Amino acid sequence: MGFFQVTTFLHEEKRYKTAFSHGHLISFPLRGPLPSKAINILSKPPRERNQLELTYLSSISLQLEPLWSYPRDIRIKVARILHYHSLEKGEVAPGGERPDDTSLYFILTGQVYTAVTEESEENGHLSVIKETNVSSGCSVGDLRPIRNKERITVVCKSKTTLLRISVSDFNEIVRVSFDREWVWRLNIIQWHPFFSQFSDRAIAQSIAKASKFINFPPRSVIIKDLSKTGNFAYLLVNGEATVLHKLKIRETYDWRKGHQRLLMPSRERGARESCDSCLVRRWIHVSNLLPGEIFGIGEGKTNMSVISKHYAKCLAINKQVLLKYEHTINLPSLVHEMSLKYLSTAAVFEKYVEACKWKDYKRIVVRDAILRK
Repeated sequence: MGFFQVTTFLHEEKRYKTAFSHGHLISFPLRGPLPSKAINILSKPPRERNQLELTYLSSISLQLEPLWSYPRDIRIKVARILHYHSLEKGEVAPGGERPDDTSLYFILTGQVYTAVTEESEENGHLSVIKETNVSSGCSVGDLRPIRNKERITVVCKSKTTLLRISVSDFNEIVRVSFDREWVWRLNIIQWHPFFSQFSDRAIAQSIAKASKFINFPPRSVIIKDLSKTGNFAYLLVNGEATVLHKLKIRETYDWRKGHQRLLMPSRERGARESCDSCLVRRWIHVSNLLPGEIFGIGEGKTNMSVISKHYAKCLAINKQVLLKYEHTINLPSLVHEMSLKYLSTAAVFEKYVEACKWKDYKRIVVRDAILRK
């Protein structure tokens, strides 16, 4: 399996702002009765739901705010373990299949009373440590690993509909997903041409451990300035990124000669007296970065930024780990090689001037063609 084959397993995801509360009550946007189609699907045992039905349910699981701190693929897989319950007044919400399992509840309609009990380590007696009334639009429970013997009892105060997630089932989804992501990171590093020189698998594992996937929406800044040393170097896995150079240009118009001139600020002396001029800032396209390319390792290019062209998935690698093995991986050589890929400021300016001349030429050709008609 090569590097570009590995990337096909990585799905683009939209970044969500983490809004996870470590308390027992979490407000989330999903509320009100579910569509009949969703109820019919949720009434089936999880193993009998087909892929189309799971895709439909994922539109629900993505709205559950307590899960927003988890990757999108995990939140989609939660559709497999969602349970729906319609309960009457006075009924106790069901828990997991095992007595020691806990659940997270999402109240859709109605109101419930919750009691959090804790088992004493000394005598095993249960004592209520918290009581709360919960309305629709909130969730009850906690996805954190249980470090104590807290248990939550949910009693309906009116006719109630709710969604339930078994915490043990959720933890299994997280474990499998994180294990798979670890394998992806390791494969990407081992199959990448630059890192393939590693003879010691432990080095590749160290770099994979110190890396993480980051997803960037379209036209978002990945690196603001390539001259500044950040905490991460980036390996583009999916999508495409664009390198832009912020250039200061003095645009002048000489009324006596009747033409426009473009000057770099360092060459503008003597031009102001005879010309109308203004200093402008232009973002000039320098190059595109494709999957497999590395950037942000210390190129030292001032006023150059990297932004995502479309959705871009990057593997962010901790620079401290790279510096630890800089002699083994010949990091200075890589930095020098990457810096040569970017144009100098003078070359970027010439590129901009040529583009302006070409634009003017096309405008003149079109104008002359119209006048000849």
